[in-house]
Amino acid sequence: MGGRVALSLAAHMPGRVKALILLDAVGVSLPDVPILNPLTLPPDQFMSGLVKHPDRYRKLTPYRTLSDAQELNHGRRIFAKYLGTEGIAPDPDQDLTQVTMPTLLLWGRDDQIVPVEYGRALEKALSNAELLVIDDVGHLPHIEEPQLTCRTISNFLAAHPDIFTK
Repeated sequence: MGGRVALSLAAHMPGRVKALILLDAVGVSLPDVPILNPLTLPPDQFMSGLVKHPDRYRKLTPYRTLSDAQELNHGRRIFAKYLGTEGIAPDPDQDLTQVTMPTLLLWGRDDQIVPVEYGRALEKALSNAELLVIDDVGHLPHIEEPQLTCRTISNFLAAHPDIFTK
């Protein structure tokens, strides 16, 4: 939920945010495009809901299922408490017209949690956003395609050197 929080901060305090990088973040409401609450997936299907290729994920991380790591199970409980009965939704009080800083949106084309339609809608809603859709990955492009994700972020930061000045 870090992207939702970052976008909300940028909308509420735009003077404090010089640039924004969001990965598969909820930021708009699309009633006809459901967002999957990953907590509704059985624990043994949780990873396959988050990533396109669970086997590739398993090669890149020590966690195989939620039961493999207590901290992930703890995170799942905190996530459930945070979501409550509402599920995943954008901040209802945010004004996206306030988000005018350079914004990079990274999306997995095969994201089952927050479908790529949300990325396209968010790109349209933000005045200074660019969307990169990464093929053959799900909700965790930074894990499934770490080199491409890091290179894209690095290029974005290099294209906006003014964000590092006061």
